[in-house]
Amino acid sequence: MPCCLSCFEEDREVLSIKYKTLSKKYETMFNKVLELNIVIEELRHNNDILINEYSRLKNEYNEFFKTYYDEIEKQKK
Repeated sequence: MPCCLSCFEEDREVLSIKYKTLSKKYETMFNKVLELNIVIEELRHNNDILINEYSRLKNEYNEFFKTYYDEIEKQKK
Protein backbone atom coordinates (compact mmCIF):
# COMPACT_ATOMS: atom_id res chain seq x y z
CA MET A 1 0.00 0.00 0.00
CA PRO A 2 1.43 3.40 -0.95
CA CYS A 3 2.33 5.71 1.88
CA CYS A 4 1.08 8.92 0.23
CA LEU A 5 -0.80 10.26 -2.74
CA SER A 6 2.34 10.88 -4.81
CA CYS A 7 3.52 7.29 -4.24
CA PHE A 8 0.08 6.09 -5.20
CA GLU A 9 0.27 8.08 -8.44
CA GLU A 10 3.73 6.68 -9.18
CA ASP A 11 2.52 3.12 -8.53
CA ARG A 12 -0.48 3.73 -10.71
CA GLU A 13 1.69 4.97 -13.59
CA VAL A 14 4.04 2.01 -13.27
CA LEU A 15 1.12 -0.41 -13.23
CA SER A 16 -0.45 1.35 -16.19
CA ILE A 17 2.76 0.99 -18.20
CA LYS A 18 3.06 -2.68 -17.21
CA TYR A 19 -0.56 -3.26 -18.19
CA LYS A 20 -0.07 -1.64 -21.60
CA THR A 21 3.08 -3.68 -22.18
CA LEU A 22 1.34 -6.91 -21.23
CA SER A 23 -1.67 -6.01 -23.37
CA LYS A 24 0.57 -5.48 -26.36
CA LYS A 25 2.39 -8.77 -25.73
CA TYR A 26 -0.95 -10.57 -25.38
CA GLU A 27 -2.21 -9.06 -28.61
CA THR A 28 0.99 -10.08 -30.41
CA MET A 29 0.76 -13.63 -29.06
CA PHE A 30 -2.92 -13.85 -29.98
CA ASN A 31 -2.14 -12.77 -33.54
CA LYS A 32 0.64 -15.35 -33.76
CA VAL A 33 -1.78 -18.04 -32.57
CA LEU A 34 -4.25 -16.99 -35.26
CA GLU A 35 -1.50 -17.17 -37.88
CA LEU A 36 -0.49 -20.62 -36.64
CA ASN A 37 -4.08 -21.81 -36.84
CA ILE A 38 -4.20 -20.73 -40.47
CA VAL A 39 -0.95 -22.58 -41.19
CA ILE A 40 -2.29 -25.70 -39.42
CA GLU A 41 -5.45 -25.62 -41.52
CA GLU A 42 -3.40 -25.28 -44.70
CA LEU A 43 -1.23 -28.22 -43.63
CA ARG A 44 -4.31 -30.33 -42.92
CA HIS A 45 -5.70 -29.47 -46.32
CA ASN A 46 -2.39 -30.31 -48.01
CA ASN A 47 -2.20 -33.54 -46.04
CA ASP A 48 -5.67 -34.53 -47.31
CA ILE A 49 -4.58 -33.78 -50.85
CA LEU A 50 -1.44 -35.91 -50.41
CA ILE A 51 -3.42 -38.80 -48.94
CA ASN A 52 -5.85 -38.69 -51.85
CA GLU A 53 -3.03 -38.55 -54.37
CA TYR A 54 -1.24 -41.42 -52.67
CA SER A 55 -4.41 -43.53 -52.80
CA ARG A 56 -4.92 -42.72 -56.46
CA LEU A 57 -1.34 -43.64 -57.35
CA LYS A 58 -1.50 -46.81 -55.30
CA ASN A 59 -4.67 -47.85 -57.14
CA GLU A 60 -3.03 -47.07 -60.48
CA TYR A 61 0.02 -49.06 -59.50
CA ASN A 62 -2.07 -52.05 -58.41
CA GLU A 63 -4.16 -51.92 -61.55
CA PHE A 64 -1.09 -51.70 -63.75
CA PHE A 65 0.55 -54.75 -62.17
CA LYS A 66 -2.65 -56.72 -62.17
CA THR A 67 -2.95 -56.07 -65.89
CA TYR A 68 0.74 -56.79 -66.39
CA TYR A 69 0.58 -60.16 -64.61
CA ASP A 70 -2.67 -61.06 -66.37
CA GLU A 71 -0.91 -60.46 -69.68
CA ILE A 72 2.03 -62.63 -68.64
CA GLU A 73 -0.36 -65.42 -67.69
CA LYS A 74 -2.14 -65.12 -71.04
CA GLN A 75 1.16 -65.36 -72.89
CA LYS A 76 2.15 -68.46 -70.95
CA LYS A 77 -0.97 -70.28 -72.11
